[in-house]
Amino acid sequence: MKRVFLLIGLVLTMGYFVSGCSSDDDTTGPGNTTPGPNTTVRDDSDDFWVTRIDATSQDDYTYYSLAMKDTLDLTAAEADESTDWDLAFMRSVIITNSGTSGPGSVLAVDLTEIGDSTGFKNVTSANANAVQQDQWQSDGRNLVMDNYYVYNPQTHELDMTKFVYAMRDAEGRFMKVQFVEIYGGGAPPSMGSYVIRYVYNPSGTDLSGPGITDTIDGSAGIFYYDFSSGTATTPSDPQNSLEWDIKVSSYDVFLNSSFSGIGDAAANPAHWLIDMADSTDFDAYSEAISEPQAYFQDQEGSVFTDWYDYDGTTHTLTSKGHVYLLKAGDSTYKLEIETWYGDTGESANYIFHWEPL
Repeated sequence: MKRVFLLIGLVLTMGYFVSGCSSDDDTTGPGNTTPGPNTTVRDDSDDFWVTRIDATSQDDYTYYSLAMKDTLDLTAAEADESTDWDLAFMRSVIITNSGTSGPGSVLAVDLTEIGDSTGFKNVTSANANAVQQDQWQSDGRNLVMDNYYVYNPQTHELDMTKFVYAMRDAEGRFMKVQFVEIYGGGAPPSMGSYVIRYVYNPSGTDLSGPGITDTIDGSAGIFYYDFSSGTATTPSDPQNSLEWDIKVSSYDVFLNSSFSGIGDAAANPAHWLIDMADSTDFDAYSEAISEPQAYFQDQEGSVFTDWYDYDGTTHTLTSKGHVYLLKAGDSTYKLEIETWYGDTGESANYIFHWEPL
């Protein structure tokens, strides 16, 4: 998927250390053998800090400050105005205080992605100094259905990938959709006409059959589509409406969930979920996968967006073991995610280790 990032930064005030921290964090140092959720302890080897974060909430982020070694009790509205947090966690999503995610200026880089394969223990300030200025990233929006086309620089046209997407609609019902064709389009916002094909099941998981093909006028640069009614819609208050499932604006597809709406819409390319000899084979994905973790909503994307590998058979997430660098104010940190399953095997319980450089 495409990742779009904006530049950001962080200013920390020690006064907030007393008033803004959560009360359950524990930084009691080496030898703590029973750390609980939202704790930071020193590793017994004294080489790095180990942090545990409870990110099980479906609705609220857990905010964390590296300088304070503590979580912060912030509402979403307070976090939008605060530069005291560095990282925030909600389920599989990790964001930094920057860009579209927050008012801070935290910059981050995935060392593996820029070709630096140095292991965590051997990463030093020299690795950070070798990072080019344009390689540091800040947060932007990460759209799930952003690879339905590729731009052809020779013809200046959009070539359809025709990927089949597994999807839940705004009310959590199963379907699949394929973007078949765009014709008559031009430079944004004018998108011409969209041809889509889909199968929608209001009460089960059977997605077999030829489906419905529809053509939608996108010449205005934006349209909303409701798969349950099979029509383009014009919701008066899209942010608070369940009368649409996808919004297409200037060729970007947004799901009715997350930052776009109150719905539960989520999606994934079907070939990421099942073995498909051809990722465009509409008939191959004939039975919807019901596990909720198989579907993803649009996110505030960050350098951490791809921190995990997803197993479509077991529906588990495994850390890629990449080493990340973060710049927060005058401080630089290295960080590696160990697991998403905590000490008990429960999902959305992060354990990661980190150290200032």
